[in-house]
Amino acid sequence: MAQILGRAFIHWNGMLLRTKKGSSKAGNIAGMQRNEVIGDAGIDHSEELLAPFVETTVLVTADLNIMELLAAKDAVITFEGDNGKTLVLHEAHQALGGDLSSDSGELETKWVGSRFEEN
Repeated sequence: MAQILGRAFIHWNGMLLRTKKGSSKAGNIAGMQRNEVIGDAGIDHSEELLAPFVETTVLVTADLNIMELLAAKDAVITFEGDNGKTLVLHEAHQALGGDLSSDSGELETKWVGSRFEEN
């Protein structure tokens, strides 16, 4: 029986981040969207580029350098699934300004990059 993705481990430039259960998402994996164009002679499509991204909620520990993480540019972000599927986001930068919750110790993050590669 095949294993379905149930957990994801997020690495930032090789460092495993402590993330909140269920908070990790890889989006716009293909980097484009096809939109239908309906004409009198039939249906065609156009393509629109989309920015690939990884979102997650980081659990802030004493050893995490928050400012370095938020200033990240040209980073490599790895989305590693517990089923063996791995996506690597290249040339990523941190897109959010950084909101840290004192009651939960959570930092919302979103890396936007140039492309995903499946390993």
